[in-house]
Amino acid sequence: MFKRISLLIGTVVLAGGFLIVFFGGTWEGARIGLEILGAIWLLQTAYSVIVQERKEKEQEHELKKITDKYFRDNLE
Repeated sequence: MFKRISLLIGTVVLAGGFLIVFFGGTWEGARIGLEILGAIWLLQTAYSVIVQERKEKEQEHELKKITDKYFRDNLE
């Protein structure tokens, strides 16, 4: 358990250091970097949800076609 916590703390420290160095060397730069990365994360999440919903609708439509093809004659 302590290995996981130390790994998490180390990752946060390294990510914070990277943000400060890469985005101007100040806390303001790190904040801007976090905002940019947060916006990218939100866009990726929204895109994946939209793609997943589209795939589910296509699968439902194909399943309805197959169901109608094989079982519609039996119902009439």
